[in-house]
Amino acid sequence: MKKRILVSIMVIGVVGALAGSSTMALFNDSETSADNSFQAGELDLKVDWEESYNGEHVETQELTNDPGAIFDFKDIKPGDHGEATVSLHLKDNPGWIWMNINETSNWDNSCTEPEHEAEGSCGSKGELQDKLEFVIWSDDGDNVRQDDENIIFEGTADELREEKGVLLDGNPSTDDKEAFPGSETGYIGVKWKVPLETGNIIQGDSVNYDIKFYTEQRRHNDNPSNPWTDDKEEGNESDGDNGDDSEKPDEPENPEEPEEPEEPENPEDPQNPEDPEDPKDNETDYTANQGDKEVEISPISGNKTVEELYDFRLPDRFDHDNQAQNGATYPEDGPYYQSAGTENLQQQETSIMFLYDGPDGLSFVVVHDKAGGDGGSATWEITGLNESGNWVVKDDLYLSSNGEKASTNYDNWDVNSSTQTIDWTWGSGGTDGGAFKPLDENFSFTIDPAFNEDSELYEEFYDGEIDNWQVLSGDMNNPDRTNLDLTEEVTLQAQ
Repeated sequence: MKKRILVSIMVIGVVGALAGSSTMALFNDSETSADNSFQAGELDLKVDWEESYNGEHVETQELTNDPGAIFDFKDIKPGDHGEATVSLHLKDNPGWIWMNINETSNWDNSCTEPEHEAEGSCGSKGELQDKLEFVIWSDDGDNVRQDDENIIFEGTADELREEKGVLLDGNPSTDDKEAFPGSETGYIGVKWKVPLETGNIIQGDSVNYDIKFYTEQRRHNDNPSNPWTDDKEEGNESDGDNGDDSEKPDEPENPEEPEEPEEPENPEDPQNPEDPEDPKDNETDYTANQGDKEVEISPISGNKTVEELYDFRLPDRFDHDNQAQNGATYPEDGPYYQSAGTENLQQQETSIMFLYDGPDGLSFVVVHDKAGGDGGSATWEITGLNESGNWVVKDDLYLSSNGEKASTNYDNWDVNSSTQTIDWTWGSGGTDGGAFKPLDENFSFTIDPAFNEDSELYEEFYDGEIDNWQVLSGDMNNPDRTNLDLTEEVTLQAQ
């Protein structure tokens, strides 16, 4: 700054000299504001909690920003209850805090006789989430809800999940929700219970959740928005679809017609041999025959193996080095007990079957029903399947840790003789079916079906019926569907 002033004085002096004026000396002064800086504040959330179960203290968690499970109970019964007072600590700055409960699994792990009688049927999906009740309130840290402390949520676990996040209250003494103060401790109480009148309907059921806390600054943020709403998720995630609203490039107004190739002057010239034989003439035809009805079918094609296409998933507790040889995977996420890979082909109350042409050759695939229906049952006797092939997917077949068929696995797979018999039964949360590969070049096999009341396991474990039986053909995304008689044999063959 001083240099700039001296330069200015010099320039003024020169100008004065040129003008023939006398030299001027002006009053001047300067001040300097040194060491200006900007530093972002901190907003760091940490939690701890105290927990009780049926009135007895069971856990105290020290302050952490990497919490494990708050609730972990393996043998709850009607009448059980518990409470956790969660402490929320924000470093330095006030902030809004949201809480979300995200269901990661929900299973009807067994079907005891009392449960079956209480439900009328059992499904893959349990009922515990509909019976487990929560109350969440702004607490003052004493682990007990007073009348003047605001209730943030009250309802079932399923209703809390559907909320997709609740805004917590940092000041229990006021009617309106407020942000949590910085460098102070805020508290929420979370109480759960299983009503005494629940009864046998939840026997063996299990449900797992992730409980998430999210904070954002209070300053310049009077109306915080839910971080788990669809609008925000759509901004951060992509399903890979380009959407129908994207603009397409303009087409030329007068596109030029491509010129037709000139005919050779001498078609007998050896440089212009006759058209080779159409390769389609050598393609194998495939048919499904039922009585007098013959249906031509084209295999559905894809780049995945048939196991990957079917995508049969089971919980990892049944992962025993694939002793079951069922073609299943055991991922952290479901959907379990069903064909996750053929969901776009499935229809409720409908059994589908099709040929699949993949990297390992030709396979046969069957999928019964679609998750969300009432379940069902089917028994098939199959004759003529080639000995060189195997059922590489067996839905359902899974074992317990001792190598025996699990107690909740009711399907029977008798496929080690010339006549193979499979008994399937499934609940509302799953499907059944399987995949056989490879099929011989000149295969021919016959299915003798027994659906619903004609099946071996009808209403023994699950209710529900199959109304349609279809053979699919052609395109993976929009196949042709031909309805078959549920009671007559069908022969699939290559010609």
